[in-house]
Amino acid sequence: TLKCTATICINTETNEVLNITNHTHDTGTLEADVRKIEEEFLSHAAFSSDPPKKIIGEINSKVMQHGGEQAISYMRSTNNLANLIRYRRRKSFKPPAVPTTWAEMKIPDCFTTT
Repeated sequence: TLKCTATICINTETNEVLNITNHTHDTGTLEADVRKIEEEFLSHAAFSSDPPKKIIGEINSKVMQHGGEQAISYMRSTNNLANLIRYRRRKSFKPPAVPTTWAEMKIPDCFTTT
């Protein structure tokens, strides 16, 4: 179901609708589309070596193509997107734990043959 705030002006004498204002169903779907585009780029950004500024520019252009200037207003802020990119990269890069015993130590194959 769609929840929208609509203001309706009615002529009480004739019961005629004079004006309907602030009635759009597009904003919820447009905002969801923008979030979907952002998530698509953010999931790929975790494994990309591109700088955050370039990724944010790509998100911006894709959103502009999809919904125009109205869609840009639903984008997260530049700082928020940059922080999300950094967070996703840190989360995806998990260095191996430091071995505590010789049994945990992995020796590269190139050093195992003589």
